[in-house]
Amino acid sequence: MVQKSQEQYITYGQMNLINDFRSHWNELAIWIRSYMVSTITGFSNIAAISNRLFRIPSELGGMLEPFFGKDLAERFQHLLLVYIVNMQHLIAAQNARDQSACDAVVAALHRSADEISTFLASINPYWDKNHWESLLYQLNNMISTEMIAMLLEEHDRELDIRDRMLKHTLMTGDYMARGVMHALVPKEFPIPAPGQ
Repeated sequence: MVQKSQEQYITYGQMNLINDFRSHWNELAIWIRSYMVSTITGFSNIAAISNRLFRIPSELGGMLEPFFGKDLAERFQHLLLVYIVNMQHLIAAQNARDQSACDAVVAALHRSADEISTFLASINPYWDKNHWESLLYQLNNMISTEMIAMLLEEHDRELDIRDRMLKHTLMTGDYMARGVMHALVPKEFPIPAPGQ
């Protein structure tokens, strides 16, 4: 008699965890775009938008704290906050059309992405440093390219980048959630082969 393999389902709690991580990474893309629009147009309250952006690291860190402890969660918050500040500097440099400032900030943004990737890989064997770097570098590139499209008033291109960025942040949230679930139940969420 052939035995059927038992299907595995995720719990409501795990589904909520995935949705929460997806939502926070998605909000990062949404609020960065608001910051871009406010920088270019001068409309809206850029300080209020910054304050909302700066809440995202603490919200994500708060989600990591129960699984990795307060100290590691606070370290992640700090690294993500530096990353967001570098994004803001890049947007300001692009808006000023200052190429040398852009080059310097892109280098700083890549360093921030590297630090986050190294840190996350060090606290959880599920998270791969190269995979995190790929996710964050792609986000860097989309943010920069979207800002250029806005400045050039290339609206179709801007919308295409926006769609891709929102899908990308959902994948980023999924990857972070899978790492947390692996920390909870490693047998059910095995470490993927490189590139998965």
